[in-house]
Amino acid sequence: MNRQNNKAMLLRLALLIALVECLLATPCFGQQTDTLPRTEYAGVECYLYTVQKGEGLFRVSQKFGITQADILELNPSAADGLKIGQKIYIPVKDLSATNTKGDFITHNVAAGQTIYSITTKYGITKDELLQHNPFLDKGLKAGQTLKIPLKINVTESTVSTPIEPPVEPVATTTKNQPELEAETTIPTVKPNAKPTAKQSSDTAKQRILFIGDSMLETLGKRMRQYAAENGHDLLNVIWYSSSTKWWAQHIDTLSHFINDFRPTYIFICLGANELFVKDLQQRDKWTKQIIKRIGNIPFVWIGPPNWKEDTGINDVILKNTGKERFFLSKQLKFRRTKDGKHVATSSAADWLDAAIEYFNDNAPQTIVLRKPQNTENMRGKNVLLKPLKY
Repeated sequence: MNRQNNKAMLLRLALLIALVECLLATPCFGQQTDTLPRTEYAGVECYLYTVQKGEGLFRVSQKFGITQADILELNPSAADGLKIGQKIYIPVKDLSATNTKGDFITHNVAAGQTIYSITTKYGITKDELLQHNPFLDKGLKAGQTLKIPLKINVTESTVSTPIEPPVEPVATTTKNQPELEAETTIPTVKPNAKPTAKQSSDTAKQRILFIGDSMLETLGKRMRQYAAENGHDLLNVIWYSSSTKWWAQHIDTLSHFINDFRPTYIFICLGANELFVKDLQQRDKWTKQIIKRIGNIPFVWIGPPNWKEDTGINDVILKNTGKERFFLSKQLKFRRTKDGKHVATSSAADWLDAAIEYFNDNAPQTIVLRKPQNTENMRGKNVLLKPLKY
């Protein structure tokens, strides 16, 4: 009996020592954050954190007790991965806890899918999935239609910079040089030189839906100025890392915003994440599906701001939209952010100006979009959708 008691006591002692060692080796959350500089960014109190070796989105989110979507909301370029030494904004408080809107999309269960794969794909928990689909307590089956809570962050902001860490200034030799390359001015690029016959501009107040990838971070800011100047309502929907594939395969997402916002005019900016794709026949199919869902709503499409020559995505989109509705952005030259891909804020303003000028001359259905006289930051709604997981 004494021998057994001694063994039990030794086991308890070993476990206690292991626990103490673990606690001493792992700094607590308060210790991690006490030494970090704080700042306010995009109206949110943040830590300014430097990425360490071996850290990715998941590890950083776990370290600070927030979601990956919270990090992406303030650092959209993080969708392409984190690098050692990169400075990112970390919200002091969990953003998703207060900014989640109770809307849904549907998901048709495919053969081989599990609850884990579905919750991982949409970035929700198992409890959230079961809460809205109580029949799943009897098991998941192929062919079932699930309600997926659409975790979106709706912000009403007057952000003065794109929602990502500040861009380091580019050294120049000319004073007051604009952010575009010095030898370049934004031309009005016209894939066909002869404007097509079109109706006169609709002078009524419009409800403009602007959807696209992370290029909307800066384009959307300028569009808010256009909307304010011309008395239109505007909703920017920024789906990070999105493509024609995502918008087509999850057409319920587009349907949700069309049904909820009821736009009278749609702007699209997609293609930047598809410059090097080879499955052009599939891209053609997905582009057609997006346009089909838009239906009779007037729309125009702003092409991607190529940083390298594409494999054909511009031609695919142009083929489906027609030259009147497609603005070929790749002939322009921009000042870009440090990643070499995203367009800097002031260049994006000139980019949208050129696109709207082109559409005013060519689109079959136009609306009043006078160039903004006020270049201050305007309030407006941005819907931020985090990247899908596969």
